[in-house]
Amino acid sequence: NNTGSVNVQISNAQNLGAFEFIIAFDPAVVNAVANGVTLGPMLTGSSTYSANLLGPLINNTTGTVRFVAYTLGTGNGPNGSGILASVQFKGMQAGTSSLNFSKVRITDRSAVVDGGAAAIQGSIICGSGSGPRLLLPALRK
Repeated sequence: NNTGSVNVQISNAQNLGAFEFIIAFDPAVVNAVANGVTLGPMLTGSSTYSANLLGPLINNTTGTVRFVAYTLGTGNGPNGSGILASVQFKGMQAGTSSLNFSKVRITDRSAVVDGGAAAIQGSIICGSGSGPRLLLPALRK
């Protein structure tokens, strides 16, 4: 059983302050790895604020990962595109698992919710001997 990581990316961020999402997957095909969900570099490069995590909450029985990150401090949040988080999955058997986002919420540093946020769904393909192949999901504005 091989492992692979999925990078959750954002594009067109403006003054990014926090984000939240749930990724649903098929637990018969893949499982999320404990301690394998990490904050990406999009929120970690500032000297004027700190990035903080709530969770992640992993449920490999129902096939979900919930992830929340927020910032505290001064200064503007990042703009542009980058990696919000990385989720490591372990292949359980050959097959394809969709990666479906729900409860996607993105806010700016003033806690104003970005009503234009949308998710591009992804999938993971696990084959015999090749390890997981990942079709990456993304969040976009």
